[in-house]
Amino acid sequence: MSKSERWFDEGAAVFRRLDSSGIFGAMQLPQDGDHYPCPSCKTAYSREEISDLTLEDVPPKNQGGKQLLLTCGECNHGSGRHFDAHAHRRAIIHNLAMGRDPGREVKAVFDAGGAAIRGVVSYGAQGVIMRGVAAQNSLQQIEEHRRALDQMWKSGVDPAFTVKATQRFTPWRAAVSWVRAAYLAAFAALGWSYAFRPELEPIRHQLLNPDSETLPPLALIDLNAPQDRRGMMHVRTPGDLRSLLVVIGYYSIFLPGLTDPLSCQELSQTISQWTTPGSLASVRFSGEPISWPTSPAYALDKILLDRLNGAGESQERAH
Repeated sequence: MSKSERWFDEGAAVFRRLDSSGIFGAMQLPQDGDHYPCPSCKTAYSREEISDLTLEDVPPKNQGGKQLLLTCGECNHGSGRHFDAHAHRRAIIHNLAMGRDPGREVKAVFDAGGAAIRGVVSYGAQGVIMRGVAAQNSLQQIEEHRRALDQMWKSGVDPAFTVKATQRFTPWRAAVSWVRAAYLAAFAALGWSYAFRPELEPIRHQLLNPDSETLPPLALIDLNAPQDRRGMMHVRTPGDLRSLLVVIGYYSIFLPGLTDPLSCQELSQTISQWTTPGSLASVRFSGEPISWPTSPAYALDKILLDRLNGAGESQERAH
């Protein structure tokens, strides 16, 4: 049995039991057969449609992610195009600024005294390396740039450059990519009974409407953090940050919590006060750590089902 088939069967069985218990209100699934709802769009896929589901890397593979759950191909590929690609390009620039990922070249413009040329910039053993690309500049631009440098040298002033990376990305789209990764990691750890809560609806709405910026900021960034950080915590205090905190690399993402949850908007308003890197370190959190999943665990789903089964057995004994 393939990983996709195994994860489908496990997930379909858990969701069917939850759905039959009425936890989602009105019946969500067709009456018969195995079905697996995509955690992103909630579309239910039958076992005959398993080829429409994909193994999803969390975070994206180019950010060090590993296969963690199933999502539908449309959500997986669409989010890769609309959000993850922007996060990847943003990460390239961040790594350059922090002296990481040596040798990777980033498109840039070098300005010397108002004379600008296009080229690439990278980080190596000798520091920052700037290289003009002749094919991207006219002979006049190259000559003007050379004259500006000569004038600086002759004046006894060390050459001063302005370097502007031209790697294009949209910041809010890059941020949504990390919120999505946190949401999917939370689903893998806890299951549908968490992910399908109404407080999480703004996240799914943003993912399903990729060309409209609707989701408030929920992530903080610290470029000094290790890129391989992974963590999850049910935060109880401070009260204005009670949440599910998901930590992935440079990013700390705050999702609505497990008990008395704050809305995405309320969380965003609170975290907006921390605008400097590392400022979150001064906040003392208390709560319960949640193990980072390596495959779909459905931990909260299983707890709820055990409670429902226990309640049912108690009623039977009472009769």
